[in-house]
Amino acid sequence: SEYHYWSKYLRECVECFGCDLDEDQRDRRTIQNFYHGINRELYFKYTVARFCSPLSVTPELAVAQNFSSATGLIIKIKGYEDYLRMFNVSWLSDYTAEAERL
Repeated sequence: SEYHYWSKYLRECVECFGCDLDEDQRDRRTIQNFYHGINRELYFKYTVARFCSPLSVTPELAVAQNFSSATGLIIKIKGYEDYLRMFNVSWLSDYTAEAERL
């Protein structure tokens, strides 16, 4: 299916052309945390999650704050595994200030 191929291409893009999670190719800086804004109210106090596919995140807390609403949530993500990679897609975005990574 088309979903399968898009998923495969996204994953290959991150794994083959991305960089290590602690190094940003464009800005040449070390990124400690990533953020993902959710504009809905969620009903849990804490959670532990493992993502097995690319996830849209930003290293800029202000971007996540702008995206989440007053009742929304900001997820702070740290990489605990050495093999994790990211792909800087801010150059593809219409909103380059979001500094989006996959």
